[in-house]
Amino acid sequence: MTGNVDEARRTQERFGSAYASHAANWALRPHGTPGPLPELEPYMGSIPDATQVSDISIAGTHNSLALSSTYAPFAQCQSSSLKTQLRGGIRALDVRLKLRDGSLKVYHGIAYQDCTFETVLRVVAEFLRENPTECVFIRVKEEDSSSAGFVQAVKDHLTNCDGNVYKPTGTSNPTLGQVRGKIVILQDRLGDDTLGIDFRALNIQDDWDPSSIDSKISKIVEHAANSHTCTRISANFLNMQWRHNRAIANSAERVNKAFIQKVGSSKGMVFCDYPTAELVMLLAISFN
Repeated sequence: MTGNVDEARRTQERFGSAYASHAANWALRPHGTPGPLPELEPYMGSIPDATQVSDISIAGTHNSLALSSTYAPFAQCQSSSLKTQLRGGIRALDVRLKLRDGSLKVYHGIAYQDCTFETVLRVVAEFLRENPTECVFIRVKEEDSSSAGFVQAVKDHLTNCDGNVYKPTGTSNPTLGQVRGKIVILQDRLGDDTLGIDFRALNIQDDWDPSSIDSKISKIVEHAANSHTCTRISANFLNMQWRHNRAIANSAERVNKAFIQKVGSSKGMVFCDYPTAELVMLLAISFN
């Protein structure tokens, strides 16, 4: 338990009043067990409208809705609900969908996550209505081979969404003012530019099957350094698949700590498994 107490103390000292009053509960987690994110005040309001997204540090989660423990330890990637992630500072989501029985359902591989795209959009729209200074990016990817009607189903969901969905303007790097208060879709190989920003136009590091954890960490650090000079939005994925005799949660603990220790600054989006309060606040506050 000592490790988590130290983490809570460091985070409280580093971020002061920005850290919500949940530090005690956070510290009581058994060491090595990921816990839910504590609440963080909205932070994008202090960033000028003219700032391009590529120049903002954005905390994100990989396989954001992979909460089911049915296939743990190789398919669960998060321990915080979507609402908790958003209130905890996460502003970039990674959502994998399959079209099943006329509904867009959230999956991680073969594992259904007991959630639909309709629910995702509703929760995000509600968050943005309450916090109009923020914006939320959602990478949308079809989790299996192309299904007839998938893209149209995504379109229909966005049309029927009660939130403010960003309409593409021809740029893959808009300003914060253009996307503030909006849901921004990062469409991944869907072949329809009207849905949102082309995810593949971003500068991406996503080596999810590295030869070793150390090689993955090296790529993460290098990508973070390059994010300052790249004119495209950076997307740096900290996750890696279940291998090297490590469950996802254990690999995430090591990689996330390495990011905190080795990366002095970063721009763009950072997607991770099991984010800690210290990591999210580093990305959301210190790097901005």
